[in-house]
Amino acid sequence: MGAFVSFWQKEWRDGAERFRWAIVSTIAFYLAAHGYRLSHAAFAGDGLLMIYKDDAAWEVALGRIVHPLLVLLRGGLETPFLIGLLAAWWIGLSVWLMTGFLEIRRRLGVVSTSGVCVCNVILTTTNGAYLFISDYYMLALCLAVGAAILVWQGAAGQVQTGIRLRRLLLAAVCIALSVGIYQAYICVTLALLLLKWLFTAMEAPEKVALPGGRVRLRQILFMAVPFLLGGGVYYGIWKAAQRVLHIWTADGYNGMASLGDYGGTSVPALLTETLRRFAVFFVQPEVFVTYSYHGQSLSIVWLWLLRICHLAAVASLCAYVVLGGRKGDKRIRRQLVAVVCLVLFPFACNLILLLTKGMEHSLMLYAFILLYVAAIRGLEGLKVRWVSGFLLIPVLWSQIIYANQFYLKLDLYDHAAASMLTRIAVTAEQMPRYKPGQTPVAFAGIFESSPHLARLSFYDEINPLGVGKSLMPYGGTPEHYLTQVLNVPMCFTDVDAEDPAVAAMPCFPEQGSVAWVGDTLVVKLSE
Repeated sequence: MGAFVSFWQKEWRDGAERFRWAIVSTIAFYLAAHGYRLSHAAFAGDGLLMIYKDDAAWEVALGRIVHPLLVLLRGGLETPFLIGLLAAWWIGLSVWLMTGFLEIRRRLGVVSTSGVCVCNVILTTTNGAYLFISDYYMLALCLAVGAAILVWQGAAGQVQTGIRLRRLLLAAVCIALSVGIYQAYICVTLALLLLKWLFTAMEAPEKVALPGGRVRLRQILFMAVPFLLGGGVYYGIWKAAQRVLHIWTADGYNGMASLGDYGGTSVPALLTETLRRFAVFFVQPEVFVTYSYHGQSLSIVWLWLLRICHLAAVASLCAYVVLGGRKGDKRIRRQLVAVVCLVLFPFACNLILLLTKGMEHSLMLYAFILLYVAAIRGLEGLKVRWVSGFLLIPVLWSQIIYANQFYLKLDLYDHAAASMLTRIAVTAEQMPRYKPGQTPVAFAGIFESSPHLARLSFYDEINPLGVGKSLMPYGGTPEHYLTQVLNVPMCFTDVDAEDPAVAAMPCFPEQGSVAWVGDTLVVKLSE
């Protein structure tokens, strides 16, 4: 037992060994949590709409200006295995960079960091319903981590002016590229910088940890330069692309048209909501399906176990600030800097909610998992690094099971969708006057609201964004499944659901749910 513990507590000989461990452990965790997804083509939600990705104008309208270039490089088809391999590579590289930046020196710490970066509900949701962008977002993560390192080295590092400027310029490029893929990953950069500042304040020599006021102000100004420059370059390229290609700015869901407009918004309420959402993520974690007893799911056991682990992670950071770091007469100043970093940390992780004035998507929350990484680093600083293993085993195991159960749900729902839509296609083809590929066909309603769609109660606990009672949670998805999965030739059109003839129809599969309304064959899915 002693030899086993000693093995995991060894420090790295060099960066190359840490790189190998980061990549290998990331791949191992990825296969355990997401391997099922890599071998099954069960497309759901947005992923069903993007089996073939041809929405370059929409991505530019959302400000994701790098997406068309990535599609050009990786291809426009949603290929699970290739996307998974690329995502795992970018995560492994991010772990290597992150652990070096935060000075996580032990094998257990690096492996644990790999685990939390791979086994989390954000990546599971992305792979489940948004697989077509999974590797892109992990590239955005890697660029965000690289940006944090370059910002810190350029602003706080003891380097020559020329080297400093080159690093700050490279940081600006990384920020522009990361934001151009997905704006939310700027939160990773900010959160990592706060963590680096926290641990530096607690552990570095006094001259580095507590520089004079002028030096500190200069560091802050230098740190701001890459964000301003990178943001300016990104914004300029975005607006130029819109002007040249005549592309609008999305002003609805996920759009940036109202960015910066806080008219009528209560800033204190928004700050409170930002902190509340961060807390809810850890207080109400996703749990997997287990037994039920007298109508009560025993998953509540795991719910409370995860809550305890999350509370322990927060407590470990607080204990580090109180007990860890260097001793000396300037210790209070060190602790004050650390406390400020801790207070700002949730707001940095959830900056997107502040910028969007309350609109937040599940895929925007990746920075939240840095709380685990901070706890790993804090426990190393307290010299009780082995505790991180016990702390994270329930978290990682729970997320691995949850991911596999979610992918099983997707797979079974895929079979159900194939069965349902095959029956609809057969019913349509048996209608008099129907000509395949020529007759206008319209769907009224959505599958998610169908009164005849069986609800599997044991799946209720596995309900991430994008997948509810079926693979087709909103309009347009049944059409894509019929044409791109089942290869059924149909000529789709729209129908007014308020039309009296449509309103009078029953819902599929009842008799009369597929009927003619004028020259259009209407399939009524729900009211």
